[in-house]
Amino acid sequence: MGTVYRAEDTRLNRDVALKILPQRLAADGNAVERFLREARAAARLNHPNVVAVLDVDQEAGRTFLVMELVRGDNLQSLLGNGPFLWQDATRIIADCCDGLAAAHGEGLIHRDVKPGNILWTSDGRAKLADFGLARALDGEETNALTSTGSLLGTPHYMSPEQCQGETLDPRSDLYSLGATYFALLVGRPPFTQTQPLQLMFAHCSAPVPDPRSLRSEIPKECAAIVLKALAKQPADRFDSAASMGQALRAALAKYDLEAAPPPNPKPVAATSAETRTSGSGKRSGRTVRPQNETDHRPTPHRGPRLRAGLWAGGAFLVLYLMGWRLLPIGSRGDGRSEQREASTTVPVRQIVPSESPRSDSTRAAFGPDSARGVAESAGESSGQTETSRPAGSSEPVVRLVYEQGWPALESEVLGLDFSPEGTSLALVSRKGSLAVMDLARDAGPREILWEPEPLHAVACGRFWTALGGAAGVVWLVSPSEPARQIRLEQLSRPILSLAQNSRGDRLAVGTEGSLELYSLDTQGGHRLRTLATLDPNGAISAYMVYCVTFSADDRLLGATSWNQAVGIWNADDGRLLHSRRDAGPEVISLAFLPGSETAVLGCKYQAGISTWDYSVLESPFRRLAAARDRTVRALAPLGPSLVLAHGEWDGPLFLYDVSADREQGTFQKATGMSANALAISRAGTRLATGGGHADKPGGYVQLWSISPTREGARR
Repeated sequence: MGTVYRAEDTRLNRDVALKILPQRLAADGNAVERFLREARAAARLNHPNVVAVLDVDQEAGRTFLVMELVRGDNLQSLLGNGPFLWQDATRIIADCCDGLAAAHGEGLIHRDVKPGNILWTSDGRAKLADFGLARALDGEETNALTSTGSLLGTPHYMSPEQCQGETLDPRSDLYSLGATYFALLVGRPPFTQTQPLQLMFAHCSAPVPDPRSLRSEIPKECAAIVLKALAKQPADRFDSAASMGQALRAALAKYDLEAAPPPNPKPVAATSAETRTSGSGKRSGRTVRPQNETDHRPTPHRGPRLRAGLWAGGAFLVLYLMGWRLLPIGSRGDGRSEQREASTTVPVRQIVPSESPRSDSTRAAFGPDSARGVAESAGESSGQTETSRPAGSSEPVVRLVYEQGWPALESEVLGLDFSPEGTSLALVSRKGSLAVMDLARDAGPREILWEPEPLHAVACGRFWTALGGAAGVVWLVSPSEPARQIRLEQLSRPILSLAQNSRGDRLAVGTEGSLELYSLDTQGGHRLRTLATLDPNGAISAYMVYCVTFSADDRLLGATSWNQAVGIWNADDGRLLHSRRDAGPEVISLAFLPGSETAVLGCKYQAGISTWDYSVLESPFRRLAAARDRTVRALAPLGPSLVLAHGEWDGPLFLYDVSADREQGTFQKATGMSANALAISRAGTRLATGGGHADKPGGYVQLWSISPTREGARR
């Protein structure tokens, strides 16, 4: 949460590290408080295995920390060269245990232990860095900061209790340190799923791989320490960082390896089939140091350079006058680079009711619906939220939490989508406007584009926000510069659906008579090819293409047509891979289940939900009995077998386990309006729904959060 520079203290004639809060966060009270909390937390510690904070100050509205300058590199950078020798990895983690023991002794939990937050110095010492997520055990400094609802941490290294938003104690840090130890020994984290929600499920329920199955030379004592630290239940882990450190040093002593550590850790050539090396010492295009190499210096990397512009010049001027001369980290010229920022948050909202810092003006403009409520299929409800779970069904594996809503918008919402980062929500309406909501600031919709006719669909991507509607115009709007708007193409028929892949370089457009695929870049885009038309002799007849969607891995593009047709194409070149003309009456939605070759189809008029194994030629559609004859407006995948279905009237959300053909629960915040749109964030942790009245003014948007439940953890 800040940029780190090497600076010269001109008064004391010494080099230090200066961490400056980004300008975009300078006016954010929570961000400033979290930044200052790092200073307060680290300042309580005086330990050789913790990066020291020397001072904190503010100038011209900008907050910065002054820290000791650590000459070396972080472990994440060094992991780019492969796994560590087990001896080096064990010494490093033992050092970290000492640093954590000091933090825990002061009543602090780090909450973001990971390779990127551990620095390895040129004199062979590990140091814990970045206490920006640290919290006091008594909760004194955290309640106000966590009530906005973020599960903080890095998904690959989060403990099960952290994934579930539970109260943490020091053993949570030991789990994260165990995951880091695993990564150093093996070269990768214990779980490698690509989606944060899948990673959280793995931490909660999946067995931890034995590191010796991936590198046989790891001593059994070290493997046992890893598995104990990564126990699902805190009671089964080490009872303290000190006891874990003792076990690590005992493992070293057993092999008579308690000699002084080398100046820097030495990566080793991997031995598993996944990371096999050639005689040249290269693996997958990356250089791997042979075990007999004598140069153990960490791989150099370039740190962030101070950007030109108003703030850059102002920073140099203000801080120089205060006695600091800034140099970008990585500009030493001696082959070494120093500290750099490495902190991540997972945008999962808090799973208990809480008030939001919405302004009074926002309440007045968008209605009184600001209260939060927990909406779980376990039976709890708050306010007007209705929840239920079918009799005889098992406990749900995910929890949906109603965050807030805007129930009195001026016009019906026809489409919405999250930005790639999940920090904003774009929505289009019947009155022809594109509006953006800043979720980080709890702000209401801000209109940035108007069309004379209704806009039906919107899709957010890395380069552009794409939108289209009744006029048939494909618009591209820059997320960072909303005034930069490109009229990409005028199509001959109204646009009904849009989707972008996660890379932001492909755009699919469904119309009343065609399916188009576009290539996008920073300058705009162009049409690659037309995938389907109204031609009855084509693979599918593209009559009313109400749904287009990409698979999570960006390989596939799927689309449905109102005349019972569904197709799947190669998303890169547009080649047709699978097509069917018997998908059911008025099939209106499609979702790919991640990690499988199953698509889920939803039908509009009481035809329910079906699954399709598209890997098998002419595989029959399997009707989901649990969905009965419910109307389905939209679908969103939540896991390899979980799908969320959005009903058409009054906004109900139905959760299904399609593998077991079981309903997991119903979630609803009554709207009294028609439901039109459903969007899920890229991280899989937030959900948005929208709709309104078609025949009179009025629209709504609702925000929900998604997190694993205890039942999901047990699975």
